[in-house]
Amino acid sequence: MAAPSGGRVQTAPQLGLRISAQPTGRSHIAGRRVSWPWSLPRGFYMNGLHGPLTVLPQCAAAGLLPGDHWRHDLQVDNHAGLRFVEAGATVVHAGKAPPGVVDWRISVGAGATLALFGQPFVLLPRARLHQTFDITLHDNAIAIISDGMCLSTAAPDGQSWQSTLCVKRADGLPILREAQQVDGAGLARIAACHGQTHGQSHGQSHGPARAFASIMVFAPADVLADLLGELQDFVRQLKEGYGACGMLRAKQGIGLRLVCGDGGALTRAMNAAQDKLERRFFG
Repeated sequence: MAAPSGGRVQTAPQLGLRISAQPTGRSHIAGRRVSWPWSLPRGFYMNGLHGPLTVLPQCAAAGLLPGDHWRHDLQVDNHAGLRFVEAGATVVHAGKAPPGVVDWRISVGAGATLALFGQPFVLLPRARLHQTFDITLHDNAIAIISDGMCLSTAAPDGQSWQSTLCVKRADGLPILREAQQVDGAGLARIAACHGQTHGQSHGQSHGPARAFASIMVFAPADVLADLLGELQDFVRQLKEGYGACGMLRAKQGIGLRLVCGDGGALTRAMNAAQDKLERRFFG
């Protein structure tokens, strides 16, 4: 995205949403802020008017350019439900400017459910991407956070990726902090993986690995206990890649990792996981 106003620094989110529950239980958009590069078509409902509200934001930019800083702010109020589904993958471009940055600030209220289904970023040669997720969870909140990235080249070519996930309770007590970073050399080592599995890793790899995703699920302990076995069965049945699934630190959530040979296989695996989670949480 080129700066839309003479290069002025922007601090407000380009995409901000507040989702609230009406007395009838129906979720609706109670507040919104949408600016370049985003557009937001009208949302729709799964399972009738009382199902979760679904929004599919669309990006008008050619991709994430060096020096771009995209900010997102999602607030899901008590007992509301939101499916936030990205409409397509985003290309990350290379250049001499600082890395492209994508920030998410998320709050999920008591008894609320948020499913953030992101599409994989596509990293062009020498592209650099930095992501941050700052998530606040209230009592009995459910949050599903998925994101991924894939290489546009047959082998790593100078790409780098960095992601920081911080999850905390409403009182500020930390739940999880996870920082990941990989550069060209690390990507080359990962790409050399040919599907050897161990522990709770399962599935099949077809050639070098060039596409990667993580799906995090935060929910009450009894919900996680039931879900873990379902997701472990899911990774055992993967046909176009392999995965690993297990409880996160202090059993506050479940982490699912996916590795595939290309972006198409990764997207199919992420969609299959999304379908399973939607049936589990949205009926």
